[in-house]
Parts: sequence; structure tokens; C-alpha cells
Amino acid sequence: SYAIRSKSILLLMVLVAVAMICALFFARTITDNLMRITDAAKRFVNGEHEFDLPIEGQDEVGALARTLENMINQVGLRDEALRESEMRFSGIIELAREGIISLDEKQNIILFNRGAEKIFGYNNEEILGKQLEILLPKAVREQHQSQIQEFSVSKEFSKIMQKKKNLYSLTKSGKQFPMEAS
Repeated sequence: SYAIRSKSILLLMVLVAVAMICALFFARTITDNLMRITDAAKRFVNGEHEFDLPIEGQDEVGALARTLENMINQVGLRDEALRESEMRFSGIIELAREGIISLDEKQNIILFNRGAEKIFGYNNEEILGKQLEILLPKAVREQHQSQIQEFSVSKEFSKIMQKKKNLYSLTKSGKQFPMEAS
């Protein structure tokens, strides 16, 4: 009876040891795969698009990896479509004969197309980042600033600002000319 008991305890210890080794192996496998997924997500946030994801598994981790891979692919396709759209838009804006100027919230010039270059005499490099006031005659600059202040606080005034207006502008050479703004 003592021998059977000893063999049973020994067998139980071996089974426990095997179970622990298997548990550690599976835990390590799951942890490694989750770390690969986490690493891929971090690298994706930093702009990388090539990853080694554990997509072959049929468990929840494999499903998560396949979902992340699908999401990354979809974002890549959307990024490419956005770049193509931006290029088309940029080409249209750049080649337009009309002068197109865009401003940021501080009235800095952030877009100045070729049409605007021809009209105002400035090239892109020397005008981008400058205040819009550089294109306005001194006599109307103060009025323009007060209109901008009103625009920022009044809904009614913002509706008025959306309509086309006849203004005077100033070329690089100092020549004033009438223009339409909207």
C-alpha cells in the first residue's frame, strides 16, 4: 500500500509538472502573440505599415490579429485615396487662372496659387505664412481687422462675409486694384 501510495504521489507530481509546463507554454505563446499585436499597433501609430502579425491562429488572438491586419489595410487604402484626391485638388487649384488664396484662423496665408502669383506679383515662397494684410492697401487694413473681429463673434456677420464683396487689393509693386473676394 505504501508503494502504491508513493507511485501515486510521484505520478501526481509528474502530471502536475507536465500540466504546469503546458500551461507555461500556452501562456507564453498567447503572451508572445499579444505582444506582437501590441507592437504592430504601436508601430502603425508611428507610421509603419509592414508587420508580422500572428494571423494563422484560429483562437481569439488570431481573430484579433486578422482584425488588426484588416484595419491596417483599410487605413492604407483610405490614405492612398486621400493622397490621390489631394493631388487632384492641388492640381486643380494650382492651375486655376483665378487667384486662390486660403488663410488660417490667424489670417496667415496658407495657400497661394499660380493665379494669385500672377495677380499679386508674389511667389509662393515669399508670401506663404505672411498676414493677409500684406495684400491690402494701408487705408483698409484697420477696417479689415475690425471685420475679422466681428466675423469671429457674430453669426450674422459671418453670413455677410460669405457673400462676394468688391475690395481693393495691393500688388507687390504697390499698385492697387479692385478685386472680388468670397
